[in-house]
Amino acid sequence: MRKFLPEAIVLCAIVIAVSYGFAQTWTQTSANTYGASIALSADGKTVMSVGSDQPVISTNWGVTWTAFAPSLYFGDIASSADGTKLIAVRGFNDDCIYVSIDSGNSWMPTGSPIQRWASCTSSTDGTKLAAAARNGFIYTSTDSGTTWQTNNSPTNSWQSLASSADGAKLAAAANGGKIYTSTNSGLTWAATSAPSNSWISIASSIDGSQLLAGSAAGTYFSTNSGYSWKSNFMGQYINQSVALSADGGKWIVCHYDSLHHGHIYTSTNSGINWITNNVPDKWWASVASSADGLELLAGAIDHGIWIYQATPSPQLKLAPLDTNLALSWLVPSTNFALQQSLDLTTTDWVTLTNTPTLNLTNLNNELILSPTNSSGFFRLIAQ
Repeated sequence: MRKFLPEAIVLCAIVIAVSYGFAQTWTQTSANTYGASIALSADGKTVMSVGSDQPVISTNWGVTWTAFAPSLYFGDIASSADGTKLIAVRGFNDDCIYVSIDSGNSWMPTGSPIQRWASCTSSTDGTKLAAAARNGFIYTSTDSGTTWQTNNSPTNSWQSLASSADGAKLAAAANGGKIYTSTNSGLTWAATSAPSNSWISIASSIDGSQLLAGSAAGTYFSTNSGYSWKSNFMGQYINQSVALSADGGKWIVCHYDSLHHGHIYTSTNSGINWITNNVPDKWWASVASSADGLELLAGAIDHGIWIYQATPSPQLKLAPLDTNLALSWLVPSTNFALQQSLDLTTTDWVTLTNTPTLNLTNLNNELILSPTNSSGFFRLIAQ
């Protein structure tokens, strides 16, 4: 039920509406594993899941899965935007931090300290990494894991880390403590105004301005890089795992209670309205989102990975660039082709063979075209 409040109150209040119409239906993938942590490439094509079972990877949007790193039971994993550079940590045994530069086909132990790690995160290019010890410091690397520094990070019972696209803005959530942020890739840290809580999960938009954090006491969000926080989601649960789309506008939250009953909630308008999802009553532990927020995955402690996929409709943007034409669109969670026509009155569309470049700052596909001294029209079409 939505309440309409006097204008003076509405200006400073958050109105939350929850739909119980089961508007989004999920399907179970063939990955029969414990999804403690799930990482995606920006387009959602490459999906990795780790947990107490053997890690698994899919390179076709979750259709088929193969095992990787058979002897390494990671507790958390993070990926670069293209899905090739990975960082993973073990949360069940003391060990070093591991990295991969070939989408998980091979793994290399780094020179990090031997710790029981709680979480890890990565910049979109995979060069700036961070990992938090379960009861210790936050370690950072600016060279893809070759060297690590503690800087002056606080000691805490860390639970979760999140990073902006460039790795400059970091957020760290502690169990029974505060949320800390860094604006210089972990060189210095500052406690935010978020209340001390049993924080479990934290997620960031690509620019680091939007933060979403889940705790046993509910979900909190910030629209100013952690300077101020607001409570948004009702209910108290043992776990609340969260994820964001690249622009921070699409949210996903999963949780479970003391009886291991759980649900998944999604929002397409930054938490103003929430939708309950048609999923089994599971012991949900983790969620992940593609850059466009239209491919979502959820992992259950009692085994199984579920997926939700909506049809993307990326907006094609055109702008002059010197004497050229720059086209760009947010990387979609399925295959799209760029087409050109010289006349809109015909159906003669030609698929361009130019390969776009992924801009790791904004996760847009970008293509530069030279002028042809003729009119031209462009569109994106799903393949």
